[in-house]
Amino acid sequence: MGRKRNDAGCLGVAVVAGVGLILGVGAPARRARAQNLLVNNQTITLGGIHRYDQVQVTNGGRIEVPAYDGSDRVGTGNLQIVANSIVVDSTSSISADGRGYQPQVCDDGAGPYVDSGGRGGCSVKDSGGGGAHFGRGGRGTKDCFIYGDADTCQFPQEWEEDCGYNTGGACQSIANCYDYDALPTVAGHSYEHSIYAIEFGAAGGDKGCRDGYDTVLVSGAGGGRIVLAAVNNQNNGSLRIEGKVTADGWIGCGHGNDSAGGGAGGSILIVGDDVVIGAAARVSAAGGL
Repeated sequence: MGRKRNDAGCLGVAVVAGVGLILGVGAPARRARAQNLLVNNQTITLGGIHRYDQVQVTNGGRIEVPAYDGSDRVGTGNLQIVANSIVVDSTSSISADGRGYQPQVCDDGAGPYVDSGGRGGCSVKDSGGGGAHFGRGGRGTKDCFIYGDADTCQFPQEWEEDCGYNTGGACQSIANCYDYDALPTVAGHSYEHSIYAIEFGAAGGDKGCRDGYDTVLVSGAGGGRIVLAAVNNQNNGSLRIEGKVTADGWIGCGHGNDSAGGGAGGSILIVGDDVVIGAAARVSAAGGL
């Protein structure tokens, strides 16, 4: 109850054509051992920065970005591909869903700055807040029978409040905080950055455990980062997407009458001398519910 869609939405998606040679995108590309990357009817895990001649993801092929490990911002959570030609057919995908900042058991969601992840776990009794990115995270709600009408939610009184913290695996409450004014908010605070920077979506806060601790983690991870650059010195790089390229945040789930915040959407940068996005394609960096 009270899970909200993170409003980072697709602000982390950029599609650019005819830009010329911008191979840097944050760091020098490493030349791949193989001239081509062909992912045909198989799933591979690939992170980091790579250069190929041709990239083809076909016949149900899938490239999955490894989850951010908290320290390696280039090789985990992030995938940058530079090639003369990139094709993702209608049956195939490149995914960094939930591969950004990761959630934490009975705690606030991780993010690049203080309060960018949703507040949760020991911060709340009931519902965690959503992680942020370019947009603020969603708010969690308290159990709606604790104030006013027992059958309906009353706002702002029944918005969650950030009134505790986790210390050494135990919850501590903040005195005189729980006063039905919806403050401090449990929603993750938004942050902005250059689309060329390696950055991810923040995680949601875990379900409330300030009134009942357990170790079932149900909050959503933030989306990772995907860069596809089909550019060269001859200005004839070709990029065609008919399938899915996604860096969505994962949803928050419920457990024991409490619910968790969703992760924020990540970042997608699509660049090519010639870019075609099919009518049925899905390019998304949406926040999780």
